[in-house]
Amino acid sequence: MDTRLAIDQLLYEVAQLVARLATLGHARSLVADLPDRFFFHLANALEGQGLSKKLVADMCGLALRSYQKRLQRLAESRSDAGRTLWEAVFAFLHERGVTKRSEVERRFAKDDDQVLGSVLHDLVESGLVFRTGSGANSVYRAAREGELDQDLGFLDESAEALIWLSIYRRGPVSFEALMAHHRGLEEARLEALLERLLGDGRITATPGERLYRCRQLVLPADPRAPGAAAIVDHVHAVFSTLGIALSLPPGDPQKAWTGGSTYTFEVDLDTPLGAEAQALLPRLRSELTALRASADASPTTPPDATRVLVYCGVTALPPHPGDPSP
Repeated sequence: MDTRLAIDQLLYEVAQLVARLATLGHARSLVADLPDRFFFHLANALEGQGLSKKLVADMCGLALRSYQKRLQRLAESRSDAGRTLWEAVFAFLHERGVTKRSEVERRFAKDDDQVLGSVLHDLVESGLVFRTGSGANSVYRAAREGELDQDLGFLDESAEALIWLSIYRRGPVSFEALMAHHRGLEEARLEALLERLLGDGRITATPGERLYRCRQLVLPADPRAPGAAAIVDHVHAVFSTLGIALSLPPGDPQKAWTGGSTYTFEVDLDTPLGAEAQALLPRLRSELTALRASADASPTTPPDATRVLVYCGVTALPPHPGDPSP
C-alpha cells in the first residue's frame, strides 16, 4: 500500500468535511489553531500505538526536545493551565468586558507575544471579539450572545449530543477526561450539560464519583440539533472500521466480516431503479433499528458484550463535469 498517497488523499477529504462544518449555517468557526490541534492529537495517537516519543518525534521531523516542548505548548497556555491559549484569551475577554491590549499582554505575560497577537487577530477575524484602535492602543470586547450570528440554543443542544456521544464511546469516563477531550467547553457549561443528560436518564453516574457511562446512544436521523454529533459518530464508525481492518493479520476469522464496501450506481432517479436506490437507506435503517431493539431486549447480553459497529451512508452526486450529457 502506498501509505503516503493514501494519507494525503485522506487529509484532503477530512479538510473538505471540516470546511463544511466550519461554515455550517453561515457560521465562521475559528480554524486558526487546527494545524496545532491536529499535531497534538496525531502525536498522542502515534504514542498510543506503542511508539516511543523519540520515534514519533523522528516521524514528525523534530528533535525529541522540540517535539516535547511543542506538545507542552499545545496542551495548555503557559499563563492559564488547562486551556489552549485562544480558549484562555477568549474566556478572559468574555469575563472582563472592554479590555486594553496592555491588560491582555499582562494577563498572558508567560505566553509568546507573537502567538498571543495571532490569537487576538483570529478572534477578531472570526467575529468572536470586537476591536477598536490598533497596535498597542487596541481595545477588545468579546461579542455578546445577541451579537453572534449563530443560534446559541442550537449550539447548546449540539454540544449536549456530543457529550452524550463521548460518554457512549469512551465510558465509563471521568469528568476530568471529558474536560480534557472537550477543551472548548467551560467547566460550568459541561456540568450543566451532564445534569441535563443525567436528568432524563440518557447517562448514569457512579454514586459519589464523577464517572459517567451509558448503554445506549440514539441520535435522530435528521433533526438540526444533534447534527454535529451524528457527523462525528459517522466519521468515528468509518475510521474505526478501517483502522481495525488494517490491523487484522492475514487469516484472522474476523477479516471475513470486518471492513467496508463502496458501491456507485448510475441511475435515473425518476425510474423504478432510481426509486429502489432511494429506498435503500430507509430499508437498511429499518432493519438495523429492529436488530438493535432485539439486542437491547436480549436477557442474555452480558454487561461487557462486544459492540458490533455498522455504518451505512447513501448520497446522490451530480454528474462529473467531464461526463457526457444524457
